[in-house]
Amino acid sequence: MGGVTFKDMIEPRDLSIWSACAAVGEPSPYGRNTSAWPDGTTPIKPEIVFEAGNRATNAAQDQVSDGMPSLSLVD
Repeated sequence: MGGVTFKDMIEPRDLSIWSACAAVGEPSPYGRNTSAWPDGTTPIKPEIVFEAGNRATNAAQDQVSDGMPSLSLVD
């Protein structure tokens, strides 16, 4: 099972200095996919992918927020 995100718009009610960590269609930051596999040796996974939400990062990219309602699965 894998996680992808289609949530990248932060609503005005959230802080404007933040931006989404992952772009639309990219693996969700909440996923546990491995990137340590050498090219050409990765298993053919995942077989099923769901929306997993997104996180936000500030302009300096030194802080990450999990509390953005517009990027969460549950409001």
